[in-house]
Amino acid sequence: MSDLRETKKKYEEIPIPEELHQRVEEAIRNSEEKRKAEQKIVRIRRKKKIVKTVAAVAGFVVVFTAVLNTNFVFAREVQKIPVIGNLARVLTFRSYEEEDENLQISVEIPSIETIEEDMTGMTDEINQEIYHWCEEYANEGVERAKQYREAFLSTGGTEQEWMEHNIKITVWYEVKASTEEYLSLAIKGNENWTSAYTEDKYYNLDLKQKKLLSLKDLLGENYIQIANESIQSQMSQRTEIEFWEPDQGGFTTVSDDTKFYINQNGNPVVVFGRYEIAPGSAGQIEFEITDGTEEKKEQEETQEATEETTQDITQETDTQYEDNFSVDSSAVADFANEIKNVVAAQDLSALADLASYPLYIGFSEGGISVNTKEELLELGAERIFTPELEEAVQATEESSLSPSMAGFSMTKDGRPNVVFGVTGGRLAIQGINY
Repeated sequence: MSDLRETKKKYEEIPIPEELHQRVEEAIRNSEEKRKAEQKIVRIRRKKKIVKTVAAVAGFVVVFTAVLNTNFVFAREVQKIPVIGNLARVLTFRSYEEEDENLQISVEIPSIETIEEDMTGMTDEINQEIYHWCEEYANEGVERAKQYREAFLSTGGTEQEWMEHNIKITVWYEVKASTEEYLSLAIKGNENWTSAYTEDKYYNLDLKQKKLLSLKDLLGENYIQIANESIQSQMSQRTEIEFWEPDQGGFTTVSDDTKFYINQNGNPVVVFGRYEIAPGSAGQIEFEITDGTEEKKEQEETQEATEETTQDITQETDTQYEDNFSVDSSAVADFANEIKNVVAAQDLSALADLASYPLYIGFSEGGISVNTKEELLELGAERIFTPELEEAVQATEESSLSPSMAGFSMTKDGRPNVVFGVTGGRLAIQGINY
């Protein structure tokens, strides 16, 4: 019994760090202020399952204090807790989900918490803006879903068919980057039944200067030119996306209203939504923008490589051929063998590199003129490399090819065939016939 009294006495004599008192009181004060602010905001008028972070914070403070007074080890260790490393962090302020036979709703609303008192006013304003945006998107999404349901049922759809749509409205957030210098936060809204109302909003905070960042802040006075050149350069390299031309509604220039976030490299990433600069199938398109140094370096390296390749080709073709009759037989055989290899491999890109343009292709249904390598690639390997063409090419004896005004014909019985000859002083494929 005396041991228990002695232990109890030690617990009660545990000194509570002054810093902890201040942090607990501050948490309670902030919780109360947020609770009052929340009461002023228009609530979503429908049944919800709500998780209130404010209540959770207050509950945490109570439990935290109770544990301090009853657990010696915890009280000792809490003195080692450091002040928050970053100047700001993002917490889930409110989250709720609802599901019935009509639709599903999932909402997570973030809150930016700062350690600097002189940033409180700015973050409070941002937090209220975020709250309104999330609630408004959810409300409008519900209304759009209701209208869609009414239209669906009025045009012959059944309740069972409607339920199979699995309509879901989602609002969430992503912390794109968080350092001691900046915080980048994305708020997103999505309705799985339509891409027309997919929305996002970005907040980029300079924690040192205590302000929202712009592209100009990150890239300098010449930010428009730097961003435009970087985006246009990247667009030219992304051949998998069919970007719209400017007069078709495609990309023209960035502006103060251009959406962007900051990545972990500290670079702005410009964001374009679906249908903004390309077909919707391309989805959301992003471009990381640097100060231009990397792009310039890549361009210089590409230019050097191109010059080296051009120089190699020039050296290889120092003996410029005047016509088909001036080509020595070994060069003809070598080129014919090269054609055999790419046809056997069905490598359309390699074949396109051996051709001159415009390239004539005589299909059985009619001939066409292909003006660029890209046009040839669009025809597809299956259409070009037919079994008959491959048989004709492989049956050709390279050493027996003889020149004519039309060139050298690789064939078995006349057609199909591949015709090559001198173009611009070098050998190139000039025609393919089926």
